[in-house]
Amino acid sequence: GDNYLDARRFPMIIKPVRPLGGFKTFLPTNADELLRWTDIHQPDLPFMAQRFIPGDDRAIYFSALYLDAGKVLARFDGHKLRSRPLGHTTIAESFRNEEVYRQTGARQGSCRLSHAANG
Repeated sequence: GDNYLDARRFPMIIKPVRPLGGFKTFLPTNADELLRWTDIHQPDLPFMAQRFIPGDDRAIYFSALYLDAGKVLARFDGHKLRSRPLGHTTIAESFRNEEVYRQTGARQGSCRLSHAANG
């Protein structure tokens, strides 16, 4: 199974699933930081975790999925032009990207997620 505390997954971006949560993004660099953050932000659960890709915003591509019980109903692939705060897209352009979509895991037929984004 997926072990999100595995050191190879850090750093990662953590966001509240509900956009009006008590924080916008958090970038833990290890499991201890993530666990402390989770303890402090219990009211904001559940969280969404995304792979962190360092670099300039213009080097970031994403695939946002609209899911129903794990089935992909729609998708939007894009290219970030600007993201503020960290992890949130402020300006993007549509850019179909099969490799980024493949990395969401959606092509295996079922996502065990309520929200998936790879960016």
